Amino acid sequence: MNKKMLVLALLFYATVCRAQKDAAGVELNNYSTSYAAKDSKEPFVLTAIPYNGKYGLIENTPLDLAISTSDYRYRAQTENYRQLDTYDSAEVYFYVPNVFASNASKYEYRVLKNMKEVLAPWSEITHFTKGDLQLETFTKNFGALGGYKTTWGNYITVELRKKGATKILSAALVYWKNTKPAIENIYTSNELNGFLNRLKHNWDHGLSGEEIQKWKNQYAASEIDSSTHLPKKLTLDAGNTSLIFYLSGDIFKKDALEYQVEKDGKIITGWKPNDFDNNVIWLNNLTPGRFILRMRFSGQRHNITEYPFEIKPAWHQTTFFKIISGGLIAVFFCFIVVLFALSRQRRKTAEAQSKKDKLALELKAIHSQLNPHFIFNSLSSIQGLINNNNIAGANSYLSKFGSLMRASLTGGEKDMTSLDKEINMLDTYLSLEHLRFGFNYAINVDEAINISSTNIPVLLLQPLAENAVKHGVANLEDKGNILLNFNKQHNDMTVTITDNGEGMPVGETQSGYGLKLTAERVKLLNEILGERSVSFIIKSNAGGGTVAHLLFKNWWL
Repeated sequence: MNKKMLVLALLFYATVCRAQKDAAGVELNNYSTSYAAKDSKEPFVLTAIPYNGKYGLIENTPLDLAISTSDYRYRAQTENYRQLDTYDSAEVYFYVPNVFASNASKYEYRVLKNMKEVLAPWSEITHFTKGDLQLETFTKNFGALGGYKTTWGNYITVELRKKGATKILSAALVYWKNTKPAIENIYTSNELNGFLNRLKHNWDHGLSGEEIQKWKNQYAASEIDSSTHLPKKLTLDAGNTSLIFYLSGDIFKKDALEYQVEKDGKIITGWKPNDFDNNVIWLNNLTPGRFILRMRFSGQRHNITEYPFEIKPAWHQTTFFKIISGGLIAVFFCFIVVLFALSRQRRKTAEAQSKKDKLALELKAIHSQLNPHFIFNSLSSIQGLINNNNIAGANSYLSKFGSLMRASLTGGEKDMTSLDKEINMLDTYLSLEHLRFGFNYAINVDEAINISSTNIPVLLLQPLAENAVKHGVANLEDKGNILLNFNKQHNDMTVTITDNGEGMPVGETQSGYGLKLTAERVKLLNEILGERSVSFIIKSNAGGGTVAHLLFKNWWL
């Protein structure tokens, strides 16, 4: 394919190196160069438009009809045409690459205002760039047409043609466009995540469907601007002491944008350059009142955007206000404090768990000591029956003892067992000892207690029943009596084991080995149970004998 037939449609923006100047000594570091060319080796018009800290403004204003008409005219004649907007009152400079002193006599240019007023008639190019000025790969020392400007709402057109011809080789139109800052979205104190997400996708302009719906959910249709989809007036609670206004377009220099803040009819922040080198106005330390935010570009101070918002008064402002007004530094330090607190809490939790595990091990050790103690006493009872030639009683004892040992070993790995199983073990044990000593016993349970769903520590009561037998009724034969009572009092449970023996010797409490283990076990249980607790007292009964009393506090919480 013939390269000359290709339409390259070159659209180029570049900031020229700061040290470079054109023939008139203009520094071009603050200018954006742009052109359209069918063939970059042929002469064409290149524009240099001042940045002044902003570019790519996103606007919805319609194109001026006169400009649109001229656009159609040029597109019908040449594809080397570029239409641009400038938002600054400074001059726009025009250049002609590929035209040099050696071939300048072949070309001529003219400058028009609004396609009606001639600012420069058809003239030969007589000025050229000098020094180290270099644009793209264009050969240096090309044509320089100078700088031109007009008033807002007007445009300048530069045309290039071969001398004496009527066909336009290249043209550039620059429109001095009135503009003012446009708010694209607003972020409140609790929407920092949404703002940060927008910064990550700053090439996306306009509100998302989700953002549009958010404002519709908060305001009536009549309160929403149909073009921006934002509320016409923002109303916030007192906790929102920080507001972020995200503007459309791209701003890269703080001096390009200026703002003023009015509160309750008084100026609290005079006109000042923006605080950030971007398209964000961040207002902090806001207190209840009615505000007006005014914004303008420094290049067009006559065009001002106003946005009203209100923060409702309330007494609860301080905590949230301090968090937001502290800015990113405060947030960072708060994050460190939270991490430190979490770390300390984890250490406390680990220490508590370690202590709990240690107590559990100690309980298991006590439990493991109770089983041999119980087995030894049971074997002694069997031996006593054999020595008394009570073979039938010994055989019956062995049978029941085997069942009892099986139940004990089955629950030996657990800390808790159901009350019905514990009562069943007590009944089996007392029936065994009854074979040997002939005493009487009874177990009474309050009907309000659900013995199948109520748990108690495994083998906690067995040493107390054993004490009532060995040290209470063993020598009384059929005159001996042991009574076990289980009662419910609100959320508490009481258990009493009473015998009619001789009672405890004066000055002695918990003297038996099993009783000492039980007391130590109760102490450890109380360190683990939390809101629940167990208290244990054993003493001589006023009417004779001994009574062991256990209180299970808050047992059904």
